[in-house]
Amino acid sequence: AKLPLAEAWAVRVLAVGHGSARVELPPQPVLLRPGPTMCGPALMGLADMAIWAALLSLNEGRDESLTATLNIAFLRPVGT
Repeated sequence: AKLPLAEAWAVRVLAVGHGSARVELPPQPVLLRPGPTMCGPALMGLADMAIWAALLSLNEGRDESLTATLNIAFLRPVGT
């Protein structure tokens, strides 16, 4: 399955296993805050994409779930 946002942000899927996924978001000027720090909404989106990729690995690439809630406590800035 394809996720248009992942393509637009150039998200790379590094590994997908049984119920797990590892993804990478290359820094892009539109996703940065001063610092340069990756913006929180981009990190939330990346986490959501990773969760979805992990779900797809369990369901033979079929998954119609939707994110109902997602909370992240940012402990420090993510630099580029």
